[in-house]
Amino acid sequence: RVAKPARSVTSPTLDWSFLHDPRRVLAILLIALAGSAVTVFLVARGELAGADARAYWGAVRVWIDGGDPMNPPAPYMPYVYFPWTLPIFMPWAALPWEIAWFLWRGVNVLLLIWTAHWAYRQHPLATAVLLAFLAAPIAATLDTGNITLFAALAVWAAHFVGPRVGGGLWALTSVLKWFPAPLWLILPPKAR
Repeated sequence: RVAKPARSVTSPTLDWSFLHDPRRVLAILLIALAGSAVTVFLVARGELAGADARAYWGAVRVWIDGGDPMNPPAPYMPYVYFPWTLPIFMPWAALPWEIAWFLWRGVNVLLLIWTAHWAYRQHPLATAVLLAFLAAPIAATLDTGNITLFAALAVWAAHFVGPRVGGGLWALTSVLKWFPAPLWLILPPKAR
């Protein structure tokens, strides 16, 4: 029996070459600042968060119980979208609120990080400046659980899926919120 030679164990080395590029260092500092500001805001709000997401969640539950989601009982806010969009939220609203809210916010954060990482690889400093500029609206959206971030990310995703799905994502988000409607101009031509 022949013994196999022992594998060499090497520790991974970190590539610190980005420190020689002042634009990258500035981009990292801006992203850290924006991320810190968002995190501090969310931690400070604590349990007061989730009013918009709770409105979507509660609207489905009120509707299933035979009530009017546009004029729900306390503690829910009215559902302000077209009534035919309620079934979109049904699978999520079937979860208990604590799990639904954790999932809603968690998916928002993961998708935001994923898209920011993708954008950073394309244009680091521009991405960092945009994230720093949008830190307050991002924090507010993550705090309230508004569907705005999902809508924006759906229009972004329209560039990476087929034309029918991309056009469908734009159409759905434009029905739920007004701001994706003008983004029709930046959709891939076949998705338009």
